[in-house]
Amino acid sequence: MVVEFKDNYIDSNLKDVFIRQNGKILKIFFGGNGDLYFDIFGSINYNSGIRTSSICIDTNTDIYDYFNEFFNDILNCNIYNNSDLDSCQTYTNIELNRKVASQNANSKLVKNGIIEWYSDSIYDEKANLLKIEKNNDKIILTFFDNPDDPIFGFGIRICNSGSKYDPFNICFMNLFNKFQKLSKEKQHKKILTI
Repeated sequence: MVVEFKDNYIDSNLKDVFIRQNGKILKIFFGGNGDLYFDIFGSINYNSGIRTSSICIDTNTDIYDYFNEFFNDILNCNIYNNSDLDSCQTYTNIELNRKVASQNANSKLVKNGIIEWYSDSIYDEKANLLKIEKNNDKIILTFFDNPDDPIFGFGIRICNSGSKYDPFNICFMNLFNKFQKLSKEKQHKKILTI
């Protein structure tokens, strides 16, 4: 598995994330509309007329911990990050997480331990679907193409304003932000080795 970063076409301070594995590419990028997108390219499976494509994040990869934390944060309603905050803000975030958990807010998003995110681009019946599941020590992302979705291919839109899964879009942004930090670390290491 290879992780690469390229300048975002809207903001060169942001990096698009490309995760390459066995001829497939998972692309995570920030769009000009302020929304986040996940998309997959490469080989496609056809099952009963349904187009799918999957990528598997194994424990032996450097990024497994990112996806594992992301997965667990959604399952456990741990949305609001407590790192680098003062104790007052940390307490507020803990309370917000408890409130989300007490409302069982993830019940629309999590089914039998599997995250099912229907793209925010259109209503569920016509939307592309991303299923994220943990199987042994692997995180598996499976994309389902709905030909009625206006996004080309398998793309999933995560709206940062008005998501049907609000506030869980924050977990996706937290994952994206971890990759942004990783990009800066890799760039810093590259500069040091020159």
